[in-house]
Amino acid sequence: YIFAQNMDLKLIDLVIKETIKLESGRTYTVGRNRDNIIPIPSLKARENLTAAQRELAETISRYHAELSTENGTVKIRDKGSSNGTYIGDKRVGTEWTEVQPGTAIRLGIGYEILFPE
Repeated sequence: YIFAQNMDLKLIDLVIKETIKLESGRTYTVGRNRDNIIPIPSLKARENLTAAQRELAETISRYHAELSTENGTVKIRDKGSSNGTYIGDKRVGTEWTEVQPGTAIRLGIGYEILFPE
């Protein structure tokens, strides 16, 4: 699936209900560590996490995955995380895997992010 070049790409954190805008032509690091381009959960949300949200967040590795928005498509790959990256029930490996619009991505045990249609 190719996103329209002028379409705004975004990511929705389904756990804390936050939207993150993405730029086309970039690669983003995703993980629990603060120095990721997309820290999950976001730095501003960390102070107000519920116990359940905190438990989900702790299953995300410090440097969990990478997202790429190259050529109008969105791709993801795992960076050797402890608890895995999944699209549906399929575990994503270290090779780039294309993400279809409307697809939820699971990081760790149950932390979900979504690329809306």
